[in-house]
Amino acid sequence: MKKLLLSAALMAFTATGAVSEEVTLGINAASVTQLDPHVSTKLGDKIVFGMMFNGLVRFAPGSMSADEIEPDLAESWTRSDDGLTWTFKLKQGVQFHGGYGELTAEDVVYSIERAADPDRSGVAPDYAQL
Repeated sequence: MKKLLLSAALMAFTATGAVSEEVTLGINAASVTQLDPHVSTKLGDKIVFGMMFNGLVRFAPGSMSADEIEPDLAESWTRSDDGLTWTFKLKQGVQFHGGYGELTAEDVVYSIERAADPDRSGVAPDYAQL
């Protein structure tokens, strides 16, 4: 298996000003072929996605229990009485990298609609109505 090395520039702020540091992360994966979570369904790619992207909610670290789901990009959420509609309140001030601005509800809707579109997403079957 090839080892994938990912580098990310992090800014560490000290009393003397901003200091730039580089972090290198190594993972074992046969090959990471795609960095678009709507396109790839490969396990190696999904491992990287989990390190790169946030969701509205997430499992608590070290857990895979639905009872331990916690906020990530959402601050809170409610479910309708019939269980068919979920309403998420987004955390304020969440910024995209590269100066693309603050996360909005429209960004979340776009991402979900793209994921559900079989012409643009490899995970669309996960969004099909049962």
